[in-house]
Amino acid sequence: AGLDDAAFQCMLDAACAANATAGEAASGTCAAQARLRVVLDVKELKEHLRAGERWWKFWKAKKPSVIKWTQRYGELRAELKHMGYRWTSTKKGCKKLMAKRSEEIRRRVLEEMQVTEMRGKVCYEQPGKMCPEGTYPTQKRRYDVKKGAAVASVGILIGKFVVQPLCIMAGTALSGGNPVGVAAGYIVGGAAWFIIPQVIAYFVARGPLECSCFDRACQFDEAKGCHLDDSV
Repeated sequence: AGLDDAAFQCMLDAACAANATAGEAASGTCAAQARLRVVLDVKELKEHLRAGERWWKFWKAKKPSVIKWTQRYGELRAELKHMGYRWTSTKKGCKKLMAKRSEEIRRRVLEEMQVTEMRGKVCYEQPGKMCPEGTYPTQKRRYDVKKGAAVASVGILIGKFVVQPLCIMAGTALSGGNPVGVAAGYIVGGAAWFIIPQVIAYFVARGPLECSCFDRACQFDEAKGCHLDDSV
């Protein structure tokens, strides 16, 4: 359903925080929370049934099981709303909280990796400090995959719907409507919207050269199986 266990727990905690009576709050459970557990379980079941429905949906109407649980999900949501639980706002709030916690963890991990220093042209661990397990001190670049993916996605969309049509128009105009010119514009435009955004994304995602702790590579051999590279 797009949420992990931590997000589900956040929504469950919010149910009691907002809707519990004094006695329920003291025990840590409440009617709204119990109902929400059922809603989340039904939502997961409904999504799994939908995932296996595609071939059926192409030929016939929805599976009876999908219809049944979709209706049940709607009924449970209505009951939950009647109990005073705000599904949409709570879900948004939990997503923001999860994003905040994820960023805090990322920053803490990066701070734990900043225990190195340059001595001449070699990167070493600072005296009395150690790189986290599975990492080693070296001088490399970090890549922000999330930023690179965002730039590539936007660039490809712009190229697909703006650059390629312009290239086709230019090829058509320069060739006087000759099919060869149209094809050339199509090929050039296709290469432009697919390759250029990825090249730009690569350099946008690439961080500065730094002395820090970096992950060891994972290797496999018959003797040790899957293990971390200990040669560095």
